[in-house]
Amino acid sequence: MTSLKSAVSAFAFAALAVAHGAKPVEAGSSKELRVTPLKVINVDVGVKRAIGYYLANGGNCDLTVLIADGVSEANGLAPSASRVSVKVSSGTSAQVDTIDGTAMSFACSAGANDMTVRVFERVAESPFRARVSTP
Repeated sequence: MTSLKSAVSAFAFAALAVAHGAKPVEAGSSKELRVTPLKVINVDVGVKRAIGYYLANGGNCDLTVLIADGVSEANGLAPSASRVSVKVSSGTSAQVDTIDGTAMSFACSAGANDMTVRVFERVAESPFRARVSTP
């Protein structure tokens, strides 16, 4: 039953992201995503996709993010998702790493007025990434 709830939650977040026209921020981009409470967080994180939101609660950011494999139209299977919920104190940040060496940083502004999301590389090489040969 828990996996069904996770799947339903993942689809609900995905539908919300599409409905609001949220485009994912990709790893390696110099862009940061700045969101306000209850606005969609939609980021590509290596081979994963993260969709979530945060609530301002007592000056802190209560963050909820679902992390799933990227959707593959080829196999028609819905990805399973994992939920991460964390309280990020005002003026601090939290970090979530993925298995392929890509990570996300969630920085809560003073007073929890907004949150800055950044995707970045954590490792130089990973067995889950395609290798690039140099001449």
